[in-house]
Amino acid sequence: GDVALATAVLDAQPRLLAALQEDGYALAKVTGPDASANDETHTIDVVYAVEKGEQLAIGAITFKGLKQVNKSFARRALHLRGGERYRPSRIEEARQSLAGTGVFSGVSVTAAERAAPDGTLPLTFDVEERKRHAVTVAGNYSTDLGISLSATWSHRNLFGNAEQLNLTVAGSGLGTS
Repeated sequence: GDVALATAVLDAQPRLLAALQEDGYALAKVTGPDASANDETHTIDVVYAVEKGEQLAIGAITFKGLKQVNKSFARRALHLRGGERYRPSRIEEARQSLAGTGVFSGVSVTAAERAAPDGTLPLTFDVEERKRHAVTVAGNYSTDLGISLSATWSHRNLFGNAEQLNLTVAGSGLGTS
């Protein structure tokens, strides 16, 4: 009964695929649309071919790119465990949680192309660690306080679990008598 807008017909395919994947059908495929018009009734029938496959759980979770960060820390930061139903929204939450630790400049996740024999889908989190050290220098001048300077040295991953050590030196009132 809806008006046949091309954008609505075309946008339905990725929405249908996303809904299937969110329900655990990680390897689902949706092709189409195949549309046929009926001039007498002024309607269009739209068909999408769906291969949903089987519902899958998350399988083994591996990490690629870990150097200084402990794997046990990265695993805890995910808030995602093998055996959970495959849901892209949960996997994205886990990716954001890992990225939010402050020790990675990039985090991406890739699912295997095939299910494992046990009915799970392995995931690989590919990370790029940030530089461990950072130096910040700041300065300002005001007519009543004079010159203020500060420098901070930071270690972002002291023991491999995203511990931070910040050492700051600051001075103000410099250049005033």
